This record gives sequence, structure tokens and C-alpha cells, in this order.
Amino acid sequence: VSGAGIGMRSRRKEPDCGSYILPGCPKILDPVCGTDSETYPNECELCRCVKGVKPRCSNTSAAKKIRCS
Repeated sequence: VSGAGIGMRSRRKEPDCGSYILPGCPKILDPVCGTDSETYPNECELCRCVKGVKPRCSNTSAAKKIRCS
């Protein structure tokens, strides 16, 4: 993943953004780390960034299900 995107550092996993009805996300805490070193509350919140629902981030391509260190 290039520096322009958001992904994970060790084992990359593409977020399954097609499984969410955006812009809403469930209130489930299952932290994921983006390549931007931001910790998102869950995969859906990361997908909001991927899809441009949250203007502060875009081009997210991968995640890992842990907090960023």
C-alpha cells in the first residue's frame, strides 16, 4: 500500500466495506489500525474514511484488528 492510503503494518487485511450500510456504523468496539497510524473504533468507521464519508481521510485500503502502537 502506498503512503497515500491507510492500511496495516504487519498482516494486511482488506476491509470488507461492502458489508456496511454507510454512513451509519454499529457501536461495536473492535479497534482497527490504519496505515495512517490512526486507530479506528471498528472496521466500519475505517470504511467511512475509505468511502469519503469522513472528510479527514481517504484512499484507505487495509486494516488490522488491533490498536495502533
